[in-house]
Amino acid sequence: MKKPYHNARIERWISTLQQYDMIIRHIPGKENTIADALSRYPVDKPDINDEDAPSRVTSSTQTDDFFVNVITTRSMTRQHRPHVPFTTSPSPVPPFKQITSPATRQSTLSIAPSFSSLNDNLISIDNDTINIYQNQDPTIQKIKNVSPLNSKYRLDEHNILYKIITRPNGRILQLPYVPASLIPQVLLLYHNSTLNGGHFGIKRTFYKIRDRFFWPNMYKDIERHILSCIDCRKNKPSRRKPDGHLHSIEPPRGVWERLAMDYVGPVPQSKSGNKYFLVLTDLFSKFVITKAVSDNASTTAAQFLLYDVFMTYGVPFEIITDNGKHFSSSLYESLLKLTKCCHIKTTPYNPQANGQCERHNATLVPNLVALSNQSRSNWDDKLVATTFNYNATRHDSTGYTPFELMFARQPRFLADFSSSTTSICHNIPQYHHTMTKFIEHAKIAARLNNLRHQQSSKQRYDRYRSNPQYSVGQLVLIRNRDPHINKFSPRFVGPYTIINRLHDKTYIVHNDSSGHQAQVPVHDIRTIN
Repeated sequence: MKKPYHNARIERWISTLQQYDMIIRHIPGKENTIADALSRYPVDKPDINDEDAPSRVTSSTQTDDFFVNVITTRSMTRQHRPHVPFTTSPSPVPPFKQITSPATRQSTLSIAPSFSSLNDNLISIDNDTINIYQNQDPTIQKIKNVSPLNSKYRLDEHNILYKIITRPNGRILQLPYVPASLIPQVLLLYHNSTLNGGHFGIKRTFYKIRDRFFWPNMYKDIERHILSCIDCRKNKPSRRKPDGHLHSIEPPRGVWERLAMDYVGPVPQSKSGNKYFLVLTDLFSKFVITKAVSDNASTTAAQFLLYDVFMTYGVPFEIITDNGKHFSSSLYESLLKLTKCCHIKTTPYNPQANGQCERHNATLVPNLVALSNQSRSNWDDKLVATTFNYNATRHDSTGYTPFELMFARQPRFLADFSSSTTSICHNIPQYHHTMTKFIEHAKIAARLNNLRHQQSSKQRYDRYRSNPQYSVGQLVLIRNRDPHINKFSPRFVGPYTIINRLHDKTYIVHNDSSGHQAQVPVHDIRTIN
């Protein structure tokens, strides 16, 4: 014990063991005939310590699990006192009876209210109890009182009504008819409980219950119960397309009227120390301007906008950005206010609102990587050339190259023959007239192509996608955007109350307990039925 260890776990063990008086003695392997108990599988069921047993059991729809991991050997079992089972108080009238013997266990119907997982196999309803419930149900009494009894039903010796069902495969089942007052208990047992439910989905729960019980409209009741299960709504992922139809931004009517701006990165640091690059896209011509930078500070964004954009191409009417700190700083806002340029911010966590920039990034980044070296340390040297090639190739949504719409002429590549781009010589007035005519024609054609392309994209995007509409005052859950979440964290949190509807895809929600207020898109909202 005096040997120094540089291991945090061993040091914690030593600190814990120092509070005990002990003698450590080495036993040679040949003499150590007693196997390590921790390496053995439990032989018998461990005793339940009264101090470890839970003193309170909840009856909410949340099933709390209490597990004690114990290893028990045969010699330890002989030394322990006789096992005394842990019991709980029964539910309100009618009483739920506990299982007292194997014979009783076989003759009872395993239906339990929402208790802790320790009680999932202790609480059940016997034949007398289900008979009492059936006698209190008018629908079942009406069926029982018909003489002779309908051939679709059967009464057993306990006067319990069974429904006779024939499956398509020819299998005949006799299922107990569950009265309406017991349906919630069955649903809690086979959906919420740990040992019998497990919070599985609608179809799995339905197929589990339908071969054990019968009541009318069973599927709808199961669906309603699971859709209102707060634990499922918070933790289950969605297996369908995100909600909300596509709302395309109407294309501007001219070049350099509306721009979209975004940061890309961090990416592998280049030899020049650049880890980001700025992207600015004209939403009409699709013309792109990029610049490699070393950081994503607001000062860098403002300098790029002033010197590389405004002082070269002029000031646009509008600029669309996300809600990043670099685009929300007072410096950036002051620059746009000074130049009388309207700043439009997208909804948080909704990159579709800045889809033009995002789509360009999805095209630019793979091409940039393909041109870079193995270590990706020269990507900034390839950025200008990649951007030029993007601007000099035809864009599907406009039918023109971005360079052509921006400068009213065809670009010339380094590899082009000089004769391939020769044009008829014009004097200045003729050239001005021809260029003006081309610009007017190109603006109309490009805008029509843009609208046609947007309509086609919307039809493809909206196919098989729901478009829910929520009302003010409705309780909902919102997606968990905590940056420290893990795989066991809830996917949705709440409940929140909708306090305002900005438009079809954006809502303002408020949490009454925490006071938190947020603007969320429709695909980050989940209803509570």
